[in-house]
Amino acid sequence: MDESQNRPLTVTLTIWGVFLLGGWNLGRLLTLWLNFRLLTTFATSPSPLFRLILATIWTVLFWTAALALWQKRPFTRRAIPSILTIYMIFELGILFLFTQSGPARSGWLISAFFYLLCIAFSYWALNRTAVQSYFRD
Repeated sequence: MDESQNRPLTVTLTIWGVFLLGGWNLGRLLTLWLNFRLLTTFATSPSPLFRLILATIWTVLFWTAALALWQKRPFTRRAIPSILTIYMIFELGILFLFTQSGPARSGWLISAFFYLLCIAFSYWALNRTAVQSYFRD
């Protein structure tokens, strides 16, 4: 029987969500890499190098978590919601620490709600009783 038929839909959605967050950060990484010289000419904060390093770390972390979940690793049930929580704290922290009040901060509440929704969904999707057998196989 095909392995994807044994995987609950909520786990599949979580794998795709984590993978896409890694892809988002890969896009951020590539954009920073391609524009690094230009960005270093401006006095931006945080520095482009710091942002490049963070984007690299998040890409690797999210893709590793997606792969581990695909491989049915039980630790992912706690790791993925934790990683998403840390990601939310970093993203909102950078927003509040390095931007002035105004248009850059205007969407923080929607972003926070989206992050919290993702965290809650991942926790529910990976810890409900219907997925217990997925991690035992």
